Amino acid sequence: QAHAPSNRYSGQLAPAFINPPLIYEPSPLYTQSVLELLIGLSGQNGNQNWAGADVWYSLDGTTYQFYATVTAPANQGFLTASLPAASGIDAADTLAVALYDDTMTLSSVSETLAQQGMNLCLVDSELIAFATATVTGAGQYNLTYLVRGMYGSTVASHSAGAQFTHLGSLTKLDSSILRLVYSSSMVGKTIYFKFTSYNGEGGNQQSLADVPEDTYTF
Repeated sequence: QAHAPSNRYSGQLAPAFINPPLIYEPSPLYTQSVLELLIGLSGQNGNQNWAGADVWYSLDGTTYQFYATVTAPANQGFLTASLPAASGIDAADTLAVALYDDTMTLSSVSETLAQQGMNLCLVDSELIAFATATVTGAGQYNLTYLVRGMYGSTVASHSAGAQFTHLGSLTKLDSSILRLVYSSSMVGKTIYFKFTSYNGEGGNQQSLADVPEDTYTF
């Protein structure tokens, strides 16, 4: 059942639109051979006036069905400098990021835990873990001691402005990340998504006609 907006606030401020959504299909090494998509959402302007969104999907781009409600923002942002390609342990390069919501944080872990996939992030379509998070400004970090190309993801160079999402770890995915499991019959087919946000008080939800369509081919 779709989210039921709060009547008390439903007539007030329009909800924020979302930042570019995370729609990512991990390799079987990450999912232990389960076929799934990861979906993460956050609101523009640092989640101001955004408290979540309903996730709708369609197999024909016309008729949409409700799937789930996202009630917490993913920790998303973008690269503030380019990152060259490197394999394995990358102790030379810095992953410089700015979070969309500067009230959210990134924390350091030991190098051993980073090697085990703690502090796992998605940059474009490469899974990268980091050990050290150094604050450089409000919501801005230099991430170092990087573990590149984790769980079979393809190592690549990344440009400034590339999308960044903090995932948590393989064993404890951040609670804001939605997992959509699908069957092998969907391989090669396209799925259409719409994400209808509601405002900071849980009301005035966007309609399907209000929001753009995002597509993904399995």
